[in-house]
Amino acid sequence: MPARKPCIALITLAVCATVGLPAHAQEGNAPVLVEGFTPANIGKSGYLGIDFGQARYSTGCGFGGYRCKNPDLAGRVHVGGLFSNHVGVELGYVHMGSAERAGGRTSAQGVNLSLLGRLPMGAWSAFFKLGGTYGRTEVSADDLSGLPTGVAKGWGSSYGAGLTYEVARSSALVLEWERHDFRFQGQGKREVQLTTLGYRYRF
Repeated sequence: MPARKPCIALITLAVCATVGLPAHAQEGNAPVLVEGFTPANIGKSGYLGIDFGQARYSTGCGFGGYRCKNPDLAGRVHVGGLFSNHVGVELGYVHMGSAERAGGRTSAQGVNLSLLGRLPMGAWSAFFKLGGTYGRTEVSADDLSGLPTGVAKGWGSSYGAGLTYEVARSSALVLEWERHDFRFQGQGKREVQLTTLGYRYRF
């Protein structure tokens, strides 16, 4: 599908900008990450995914016995591609849901870019990810709780691991756990963990 090529090229350029590698033109002005790694190669194993699950916040709950509850639902959408059977890249948007904290709400969301390592095992494959997330968080709370409130933004590290099961040539189910570091107003960087079950469509 021609529409996938601009998206794949953008992912490659984003990786170049993030890790500091030069992207130069080769045949047909296609950007090259390193020798032999081109958007065309990624496109051979490109995929789209959507995942739903539950997030666990490590942020404060304030004083006074306020309710401290994690969100019932969180999730993410992403696009990715494999350079080979073992190495790939993913770009996605993650929303950790809204947690009940200190008489108010705490939420986190962001854009994540990760490098992917993969171990194929027939229909199954294991993978791990390492990258960074540019996140936005928002905290509201009761004035008597003592919990800092407001909006914070910034970069934080991320990593995760999971299992993929190929249901068909173009379809797979994915079980995944990941951790993202977000900045929270008055609390510094705090981790938010996400466990999901999702679907991946390979094109």
